Amino acid sequence: MTIFQVYDMREKVIKSEGAGALSPCCGASVIAMLLDCNLRVFCIPISHKTKTKFFCSNCSIPLIVKR
Repeated sequence: MTIFQVYDMREKVIKSEGAGALSPCCGASVIAMLLDCNLRVFCIPISHKTKTKFFCSNCSIPLIVKR
């Protein structure tokens, strides 16, 4: 029995730069990554989004922005 993947989410880093803030967990600087996200179903592109994710530069923990 073969199991194949129906959908695929691909994320590509476009830009990575310092966010000008300090991490609450260890006090290191925060890195902002701009990601290009593509959702594909059976190799057909369905959705295209640009996301910004924030990470701690010291421990690489993803940070959540509350607005």
